[in-house]
Formats: sequence, C-alpha cells, structure tokens
Amino acid sequence: MVIGLAPRHTERVLVRNIQEIAHEPVSLTPTYRKAEYDNTHWLSATAEECSGLATGQVVSALLETARAIQHQIRAADYDGPATFYVWHDEQAGQLRCSTASLAPTDLPFGGA
Repeated sequence: MVIGLAPRHTERVLVRNIQEIAHEPVSLTPTYRKAEYDNTHWLSATAEECSGLATGQVVSALLETARAIQHQIRAADYDGPATFYVWHDEQAGQLRCSTASLAPTDLPFGGA
C-alpha cells in the first residue's frame, strides 16, 4: 500500500495513515512468509510536508498501531512469534512498517 500525501494538513494525514494500518488485516504465515508481504506499508511525505510534524507524534501513532496489531494477533489465537517493525528507507524517502511472524532478532536487517 502506497499512501500519497496532500500538502494541506500533512502532519495529521501522516499520523492518520499510520493509525489506519491498525485496521488492516494481518496475515501471519510462518510456513509461507511471502504471504506476509501484504503486511508491509509504505508512507511517503516530502521534507516540506513533514516540516510541522514532531517526531513524538509519529512515534505515538506507531506505538498505538503496534498495540492495536498486538490485540488483533492475540484475538486470532496466533501463538508464534510476531514483530511489528518500522524503518526509514532513506533511498526511497519512505517510512515503512510491517508485521512478520519472526522474533525481533530474526528480522531481515539489524538495528534498534
């Protein structure tokens, strides 16, 4: 999912788009990890569009989304590992997030 942002009210749009991810279905299929690709979201905004946005607003929205995804996974009675993770793809200029049936130590890249 690629979410384009209009310049007007961008900080609220970006935060709202992050929060909307919590309402997307999560597919955890450890035996066929490619199916989990649908759990990946791309969020884009220009530097100008982000100029009025505080880091704390984005972090709060991501934490809120992570908690909602956690509740969704628990309600599905999934008992394996699951990690919601976020990264900034500097080359693409995008904030990306995904949920995978992996422990944090098994993610495809390192970092906090």
